[in-house]
Amino acid sequence: PRVEQAVADGRITLRLGHEALSLTTAPGGAVTGVTARDAHGAEHHFEAAQTVLATGGYSASPDVYQAMNGVPLYTNLPYAYSQGVGHRLGCSVGGWLRGRENFFINFGFLLDGEGPRPGMVGRLNTYPQRRPPWEIYVNAGGDRFVREDMESVDARENALLEQPDQRYWVVFDERILSEAPPVIAGFDANEIRALFSEKRPFFYKADDLRKLASAAGVDADGLMRAVRGYNYGVHSGNDFLGRRHLPLPIAQGPFYAIRVQGAAVSSAVGLAVNDRLQVIRPDGSAIPGLWAAGELLGASQTMGRAVCGGMMATPALTFGRLLGQKLIPLTSKSGSTA
Repeated sequence: PRVEQAVADGRITLRLGHEALSLTTAPGGAVTGVTARDAHGAEHHFEAAQTVLATGGYSASPDVYQAMNGVPLYTNLPYAYSQGVGHRLGCSVGGWLRGRENFFINFGFLLDGEGPRPGMVGRLNTYPQRRPPWEIYVNAGGDRFVREDMESVDARENALLEQPDQRYWVVFDERILSEAPPVIAGFDANEIRALFSEKRPFFYKADDLRKLASAAGVDADGLMRAVRGYNYGVHSGNDFLGRRHLPLPIAQGPFYAIRVQGAAVSSAVGLAVNDRLQVIRPDGSAIPGLWAAGELLGASQTMGRAVCGGMMATPALTFGRLLGQKLIPLTSKSGSTA
């Protein structure tokens, strides 16, 4: 309402449906405004004493995501307009990007096809606090790579980050499917069985474990070894990885596997700024007239190498307010803000 009132009062000029194309600069390197293209294809130049980049991340662009993170974009979850525009604009006038070392992923999504940007089938119940695991998790080599009932989601996500293609397979048998609480949120056992009957991508079913491994693209010897080791833990109470919840062995066919893909929905890499939120050059000097806030700064600058709830919207709101407080006295003296 406050923004709408400011627009109505003529204190803000709002240009919707415009794509930012480039920043303009003075001979000394100060940013003097932005060139944009409207919905009809016409280009416009907007001069400003201060320009703020608040264009969000890049996680909806397959090409930029791959370039920034070094892995493909697997999901359609990021905000559609997170296309990396601000990253490109900031770098075009001397800015630089940081945070690549803090790329991180969630513990996995059930995708409805190969990328880029496939839909989702649903979400696994992988939080041991809500549903202790009955299944095992294996990587492409067929090996268990994490204690499935590890309470720390951060630890599980770090383990997944080191696996080939950041993916794993949830493996279980008919008895577990019948007796365990549903492994997919919002589905019952019969609805989960139907997913395998429909031959959906990444849902595999076979009468024995070797055939299951072949269908799923998992190393058969590794999977056999993992299941034998897990079953030993169930019978003896001594799981090799220290797992405590050991309700049933994986022994009664048919056998099932679901491929799960780890992925990021936020943008770890961001445009470097100083403590005043001015966009900076690699030598640390500020680019006059250019500021940035929001996800454009990089999720890793507020979350580090982790996924933390609330640490995207909260910093955007906070930094936006702080930046507004800095720019009001500047624009009152020197002119408009773009």
